Amino acid sequence: MTAQRPALRVALASSRIDTLEMMRQACAGSGFLPVLAVVPPVLWRERTRETDPATRLAKVRAATPPEMGVLALPAADLPDALRLFGVDMVVVCGYPTLLPPFVVDTLPGGGINCHPSLLPRWQGPSPISWALRMGDPRIGLSVHRMNGDTYDSGPVLAQDTLPSPDDDFDPATLHARAIRRLVRGVLPKALAAVLRGEPGTLQDPNAATWAGFMDHADRYLDRGQSPLTLHHLTRALRYLRWTPHIRIDGAWHTITRTSPTPTPTCNRRVDCANGAPLWVADATPASVNTAHPRIYT
Repeated sequence: MTAQRPALRVALASSRIDTLEMMRQACAGSGFLPVLAVVPPVLWRERTRETDPATRLAKVRAATPPEMGVLALPAADLPDALRLFGVDMVVVCGYPTLLPPFVVDTLPGGGINCHPSLLPRWQGPSPISWALRMGDPRIGLSVHRMNGDTYDSGPVLAQDTLPSPDDDFDPATLHARAIRRLVRGVLPKALAAVLRGEPGTLQDPNAATWAGFMDHADRYLDRGQSPLTLHHLTRALRYLRWTPHIRIDGAWHTITRTSPTPTPTCNRRVDCANGAPLWVADATPASVNTAHPRIYT
């Protein structure tokens, strides 16, 4: 009779309480033992508007089973914490910095990361906004092994996709839906692959694209571009909750949405590249900083 292998002890790293709980459930349901929850202190403070570290940790502690440890740590301090809790593997979703090489090089299970893109497309910190900006027909979801030196470039363990939303999408709902499918649907498949000892599928570096943070100047639409390009950009700005601006009759206006074709809502015509029309909604005069080097006149 073969002795049962002990469950791998995992640390969970994320900036959100609800994501940590979904990760905990996925890991526990896949035969792993979650022993530690890690949140990044700086990003945690920015997202919750709280200044007291004790308050932040108390909220995570209240949502975490008592048998798990809870720490607010920068990535550089993770190795000591992982040793203290006897961690075998780290599972990450929405942790804002690259984990130190210790995680990949020393831990028996290394680290795996949940990333909302169809890797190798859109490696980097802002994949959903870039998928929208480039008109991708689907939002990708990937779980990959971490390689310790570059973001989102390790071997892929499991993937799925969601259809791109319609133009009236709610940003919070889209993000929550993507993360929920990623953690509840794709992560268990990746964890099963880890238990089977699968190394994952290497990403093709020639197919990789980078999803960096968008520039605030992108809010100011360049009418020298095509209507479809501007429409996709407006969708990306909507996801980021940034207000698009466009020049109409020589003055900047804010708009709420766009369409390449007229609709009951988008019914004001703005001519763009080669006279092609972009149809906009709720155009309202606005004052802007025209000294910005990338604001188009």
